[in-house]
Amino acid sequence: ATKWYIDELLERFKAAGYKHLELSGFYWVAEDTHHCADLTIPLSEYIHAKGKLFYWIPYWQAKGHEEWKRLGFDVAYQQPNHFFNHSIPDSRLDDACATARRHGMAMEFEFDEALLEGKTGCDSYKARFRAYMSGAKQNGVYGRKPLSYYHGTNGFYDLWKSTAEKDKELYHEFCQFVIGNPLRK
Repeated sequence: ATKWYIDELLERFKAAGYKHLELSGFYWVAEDTHHCADLTIPLSEYIHAKGKLFYWIPYWQAKGHEEWKRLGFDVAYQQPNHFFNHSIPDSRLDDACATARRHGMAMEFEFDEALLEGKTGCDSYKARFRAYMSGAKQNGVYGRKPLSYYHGTNGFYDLWKSTAEKDKELYHEFCQFVIGNPLRK
């Protein structure tokens, strides 16, 4: 079934004739390998035979995170699971960056519309999101490893669309963070 899905997706993507999009690979949706580790290696081989990459974003301390390369993934992004849970201290970001460095992983940033002005606790969520940016720089991830961004349903768009001054400020700060990443060069 997974091979059929890959073939079907590749065929449809090619048929669509996108001029400004490239399909670089496939993302493994399961955030741990508890029930699926036996599938990732043969699937990785199939994906690689198609000339594509295989990506994964395990949650914090997920089963298999430390053996992502053996499981056939080309890039694994460490998910800190920090933004959404206020009981998790900012030091989690330091720990997540250390784990990523130790295992050769990239990093994921997390946010959603909870940081928008008018939402309950928005200032706290803004601070938590800024902690991702400063933590990536302080822990040697920024400019050295790929970053992925989880932004809920429309978090980035909603931040851009917002007319609130604090939202615009964070939007531009985040854009400068992404655009200024030395890894882009």
